[in-house]
Formats: sequence, structure tokens, C-alpha cells
Amino acid sequence: MAKIESTKLDSLIKGVPEGSIPRRLNVDDRLFVEVRRPGAAAPKCSFVLRYSYGGKKQSMGLGRYFPEGTAGLNGITLANARKAAAAHLKDIDKGEHPVKARKEKVAKDTADREAKADLEKHTVRAAAEQWHADSRNHEKVTSDKYRSQRWRRLGEYLDILGNIPVSTLTVRDVSAAVEVLKTEDKKTGRKADRIETLRRSIADLEKALDHVSERGWFDGINPATRVRKGMGGRPKAEGRRAFSPDRLAEFSKALQGVDIDAPYPVTAHLLRMLALTAARTREIRLMTWADVVGLDTDTATMSIPASRMKRRKAWSIPLSTQVVELLRDIKRWQAEAGEGLKAVADGYVFVRLDGNYKGRLASENAVNDKLKAMGWHKEVTGHGLRKVMRTVGGKLWPYNGANRKEALEWALAHADANKMVEVYDLNDHIDLRRELLQWWADHLDLLRQPQGSNVVPMRAA
Repeated sequence: MAKIESTKLDSLIKGVPEGSIPRRLNVDDRLFVEVRRPGAAAPKCSFVLRYSYGGKKQSMGLGRYFPEGTAGLNGITLANARKAAAAHLKDIDKGEHPVKARKEKVAKDTADREAKADLEKHTVRAAAEQWHADSRNHEKVTSDKYRSQRWRRLGEYLDILGNIPVSTLTVRDVSAAVEVLKTEDKKTGRKADRIETLRRSIADLEKALDHVSERGWFDGINPATRVRKGMGGRPKAEGRRAFSPDRLAEFSKALQGVDIDAPYPVTAHLLRMLALTAARTREIRLMTWADVVGLDTDTATMSIPASRMKRRKAWSIPLSTQVVELLRDIKRWQAEAGEGLKAVADGYVFVRLDGNYKGRLASENAVNDKLKAMGWHKEVTGHGLRKVMRTVGGKLWPYNGANRKEALEWALAHADANKMVEVYDLNDHIDLRRELLQWWADHLDLLRQPQGSNVVPMRAA
């Protein structure tokens, strides 16, 4: 058929009388313009493609007709309608259903838009927040304090990368963030060795991204992994500050004299108990009277619940006679100062019994603050006292029988390096540890004696 021109089509449309039934004007191969003119208003025209598929006659709308040189919402000119019709007829001749294909394309486009919008919500900050929230009950997270510190460190990267969708984050983005923080450190005069803090934070970012990768937030290699590996491994562990063994006698004498004239030197006793037990600060600071078993016997023991232990495994510490005396002092002081004080009433042992913080539990910084007041804070921390005991005990403890090394390590509540041994050997060597810690307490007493003195603690004798 001869192709009808646009001007001719316009003339035919105007010629459709008012109130007539819808008419179809053939404008090309199987392409029609359907004209509706129910009243005096201008006619409404749209393109319809008529075709056969699977032996059935079908039709497909291509859009509202607009004359050449005009435009409108969902409108299409004659020339464009012919192009669209030709493309559809080509697909139909191949056996493809145009309506089904169009619906599938619309569905795919919609799904792609929704997926893109969803991924844009999945930013680096959202990933970090999700990981941080989900890690609250993780068995390796030892405390809320640690989680808070970790989040503050990670926040430095989130200030730079937080709004970037995880799916588009690149190695270059992460590397650039590291360089920005290094530059800021130089400008503000922060420590040049803070690279280890930045490396730890990158490791945390890596874990956060791995966490959301399992949820389908992104595919491929974690960009933080490559940057973290490029920053090198951890520096050789040096542990907490601890003085050399030849300073032990001087420290022991200083420890004996801490707050000797104070009415209730509870914090000093906390420091002394740490030195005598070689336990972690958290394990001792948060102890309650309910943890102490057999205080009036020769086998007094402190039972520590799993929640206070680093490895989340309940533990017991045998108490030397010196520790028992410290605890008896505190029990007497609490009775004098008032058992109605809040932390005392809650059953805690190391409660401030005078001063501005009367009735409060000793703070987590109490031990190191006391070491600072003594002038020893640059040489040792509360945790570093564990290293001192292990070093001196390893050399001087006179016991040379079976399980010597095990007793020294288990006195520090260390896990066995051999995982199989840790799983199958249920011994806690508590009797041998009691002997070790009593020797240690007696050794500290001996170091306080003047040189040449023949005084020997009764227990040691």
C-alpha cells in the first residue's frame, strides 16, 4: 500500500464526523491510527499495530498521535510510529511476542531501578552500622568499652567514605582515605606512629564489608582487604609496659607504702591484689564478695564468671594468705564506712569509702592513676604486672616438678597454644597455682626486707 503522508493523515482525522464510532485509518503495513471523536472536542488519536501471533489476531498500542513538529506526554509522530512498528514486526516475524517482551523489559527496568536505589541505600556507613550492631553479641567482643573505641576509630574513615555505596567502593577510594588521615595527622601534630591505629581501623572496615557482602550488598573482592594488605602486617607485639626484674624490690617497697596513712586505701589494695594475683584488671576490679569462697580457710579461692574473662570461660584464682588479709581489711572497712553505700550494697569489693566518689565502684583507670601518683606509670601498667610475675616466676620459682610451665601460664589464665590440649586437658592445676602464687606473695614480702635481714614470712618458712 502507498504510505500516507502526515498532512494527508491530519486531513483524514479532521474529516471524522462528531459522534461517529471509532475509526481506524491504515497508515502503513499493519499500522493504523485509531480515531475517537465522541463530541465536538478535538478527536483523540492513537497508533495501533495489528498483527497475528500463534494463529490469533492481536493488537498493540504504540502511543498517542501527535502531528509532526509537536510533542506531548506519551506522544509519537507518524514517522516515529512507523519506525517502532517496523521494529516490532521484525521481532514478530522472528517469533517473538512484542507485548510480552515489552512487559518483560518494563519489569526488568523497574527491577533495575529498585536494585539501584536499594544499593544506593547500602552505603559504607550503613555497612559499618550493620556490622557494629550485629557484633554486639559476638563471643569475641569482650566489652562495650572496646566496641565504643573501635567505633570511634572506624568513624574517621566513615567521615570520608560513609556516603559511598558499598557496591561502587574502590581500592582507590579506601587508599585515598588513608592518605587524607595521614595528612591530617601531620597538620595537627598527632603521633607519626598512628599508622597502626589506621591499619586496625582498615581491618575493621574490611570486616564490616565482608559482613554485608554475605547479605548481597556487593560482589567481588573487598577493596579494604587490598589496602590493609598493602599497609603491612601488625608490628611485633611488645605487650604492656613492665619494668625489669631488678626493679621489683624497689617497686615492692613502694607498693607497701601506698596510702599507708589513708583511712580506707581501697584503690591501693586493688593495686596490691593485682600485683599478688597477676590477674587482669577487669577480673579483679569488678569482683564481688559472692566470688570469694572459703575466705576463712586455708584454701580461699576467687571464682570469676565467664563474662569477666577474656576467653569467656569461667575461671578460679587461688588466694594467697596476703590476699586474704587484704580482703579482710576491706570487709572491715566497708562495715565501718557504711554497708548502705550503693556499690557496697550491690556486693562489690573495691568500692571507694571516702572522698568525692564515696560509694562508687573503683573506676577502670583507678589502678593506672594510682601508679601515676606513685611515679611508676612510665615503667609499668596494671596489666604489665602480669608480665613481671611471669618473668620473675619463670626464673626464680623453686618448684621444678611436673607441670611447672603449665602452672605459670595458667596463673595468667592463658589459653594453651596447642588447641587440642586446651580442648581435651581439663586440668586447671589449681593446687600448683596456689603454691606458685603463695611463693610470689612471700617473695614480694622478702624483697621489702632490709639487705642482710633474716626475717622470713611464716608461710614461706
